[in-house]
Amino acid sequence: MRIVRFQKGKRRAYGVWEDDLIREISGSIFGEFTSGPKTHRIGEVRLLAPVEPTKILCVGLNFRDHIEEVGMPTPKYPAHFLKPLTTMAGPDDPIVIPRVAEQVDYEGELAVVIRDRIKIHYLSQCMTLLPGDIISTGTPRGVAAMKPGDVVEVSIDGIGVLRNPVRAT
Repeated sequence: MRIVRFQKGKRRAYGVWEDDLIREISGSIFGEFTSGPKTHRIGEVRLLAPVEPTKILCVGLNFRDHIEEVGMPTPKYPAHFLKPLTTMAGPDDPIVIPRVAEQVDYEGELAVVIRDRIKIHYLSQCMTLLPGDIISTGTPRGVAAMKPGDVVEVSIDGIGVLRNPVRAT
């Protein structure tokens, strides 16, 4: 089941993507929900970032090949840091390189969306994770600098492809 967040006109909603249709859902994607009768063709909507989190928690230096690639020592525990919510982009949204940035690298990461309020073993020791919060799991080998005009694609088997153009401010 592929749950998506989408916009049609000024209205935003969640739905289940089946073939070329999105079937709107009622209820909460973090609890009980049902698919309703209202459908939209995929070409008639704009897909959005999958959730509206209260925080984006990133895990770094947890893939050995990436640690070797960047020449860092292996940490005892993976590094973690927060990203501003304004860094989140949906499918086909541009990645905007700030004027002040000397280099912005692309990284392909699998992210996990939290379903329940939790205090998990490691990351939640310093914060409570709420439904919709995102944990970005880090990147394997293969980071490089982006430049305006590039298109970044991240593909995960069984999930799909996320594609974003790169532009300057």
